[in-house]
Amino acid sequence: MADVAVHVEDTESIIECPSNPSLTTTQSEGLLECVSSATIRCHSSYYLGSSDPQAFRLFSADRERASLTRHHPHVCLAMVGLPGRGKSFIARKVEVFMKWKAGHEVVKLFNVGKYRRTNVEAQESGKAAFFDPSNANAVAAREQAAKEAMAEMLRFFETGGEVGILDATNSTKERRDWIVRECHAKNVAVVFIESICDDPEVLHENFLNKVRHSPDFRGMTQFEAMADLMDRIQNYERVYETINDDSTTYIKLFNLQSKVMCNKAYGSFTKSLLPYLTAVHIAPRPIWLVRAGLPAGQHEDDVEERHNPCAENKIAPLSDEGVQFAVALAEFVGTRSRKYMDQIKSANPHHFNDCAPQNDREHVHRVSRSDGQVDDGAICKVMCSTLPRSLATCEHLQDIADTEVYAALNPLDKGVFDGMRLKDIEQKSPKFHQMFEADRVNVRFPGGESIGDLVGRLESLLIEAEQQTAPVLICSHVSTSQVLYAYFCQVPINEACYIPIDPYVVHQFRPLMGGTWDHKRFQLDSSGLRPELIPVSSSIRRGQASPKSPSVQSLQKGLSRIESSTGLSRIESGTGFSRLTSSESSPS
Repeated sequence: MADVAVHVEDTESIIECPSNPSLTTTQSEGLLECVSSATIRCHSSYYLGSSDPQAFRLFSADRERASLTRHHPHVCLAMVGLPGRGKSFIARKVEVFMKWKAGHEVVKLFNVGKYRRTNVEAQESGKAAFFDPSNANAVAAREQAAKEAMAEMLRFFETGGEVGILDATNSTKERRDWIVRECHAKNVAVVFIESICDDPEVLHENFLNKVRHSPDFRGMTQFEAMADLMDRIQNYERVYETINDDSTTYIKLFNLQSKVMCNKAYGSFTKSLLPYLTAVHIAPRPIWLVRAGLPAGQHEDDVEERHNPCAENKIAPLSDEGVQFAVALAEFVGTRSRKYMDQIKSANPHHFNDCAPQNDREHVHRVSRSDGQVDDGAICKVMCSTLPRSLATCEHLQDIADTEVYAALNPLDKGVFDGMRLKDIEQKSPKFHQMFEADRVNVRFPGGESIGDLVGRLESLLIEAEQQTAPVLICSHVSTSQVLYAYFCQVPINEACYIPIDPYVVHQFRPLMGGTWDHKRFQLDSSGLRPELIPVSSSIRRGQASPKSPSVQSLQKGLSRIESSTGLSRIESGTGFSRLTSSESSPS
């Protein structure tokens, strides 16, 4: 039977249908009319997308994706890369982030180099010759260290661990295949994170940081240490194999910040990890965390109220003290943002002379907005909640930045207990309070949120703050500030609700080369005198327990003894505030 090609005017479609000689002229005309109208309907709706249902077929890609999106109770994140490529920096950043999300007790970092130095003195195991692939004894020692780290990680999973980070070069396919076999045998999923770096400036900075702080180079001059590190890298390069096995799940980071590539990175775990890794970089910009000024009618010396993580007056205007704080905050942030820009330009003159590309000269003060656009006129990113007091606290910053409003920064929703302090809740509902104390992260306030929910809604905001290369100011409220503080200072998230967030205090966080943050406090001083230092131990330090714990109570007593013996004292706030007093904390 011959085929008839039917062409319809004003369309680009040609429909072929079998001819039927038994059709009458009327039937043929009707068929043509039907085909013509169907073709026109198809053409007119083409750009709206097909309305045909999806086929009931399970493609191989769908089956593979379904297996990858299932929940894995245990995940091994295995680092990959040559020495000096920032693997340990990335591993520690990931450790901090995952502990903040999942809990300190279920996330652990396993550094294979630590096991190597335990088995063989660093003076021997740290030398380049120890990494020579032809040195059979050294190869056996390094393999033994890897086996010990793996065994301890698997024991960690057996005792309730969820995320293990294996920090090592894992430079050959053979080693990575071994990791997969060992983990899969214990039902542990594996995600490889390879750090690839060929940027000379980044490499030089990484090498300097490594030789200055690694135990492997203790006792050497910087010149000797750098020469030994170069020899070690050459030994690794002789056997190094980049990941090219697409049957495994991997994420590749290029130059710590410029490009990310991933393969089979699906599921609830990687949906958080992948955006976070894209935000990681090494710019030294500060992030300031501040509580919005107090509302009218609330006094700063109301200790019970100011440490209450949830009770916030949502519509009240700023108090007189709050207004003065807003003015001082604008001067503080503006001055320090400009100083930061000047420091960057002074340390990198080759990027800011007339011959440098315009893109390089603008990069230092580039502020990315939440909508993805670049705010060219800003020198600082300002993020605040939707509450009027938060907006009013930031209103004097218009000369240096546009304030962006984020509902994620609104206070924790305590449902039926809204506006009540924890001790009030304990009196009203002892049973609920007991449940909350047993699991502070996951127990939801009736009709409201849990602290875990708050972490979830702050996650994307934290990632947006992390990705900025310009200074960042986050103006929020007690509960949200506590959760963010817990991230920067590595306080267990189940202790966050007892972190004191004082009014009229700016918490400054600066990134350290090790992947953590230095913390300084700046408090308003009404005396008009030269700013004084407040002892750092007056705030919770990185990784510390809650103020209710015996260790913190002991620390507070110790602080009181220090104050009485040295004459130092906390600054007592008055009714008016004009300047900020700094509290310099040493990295802990």
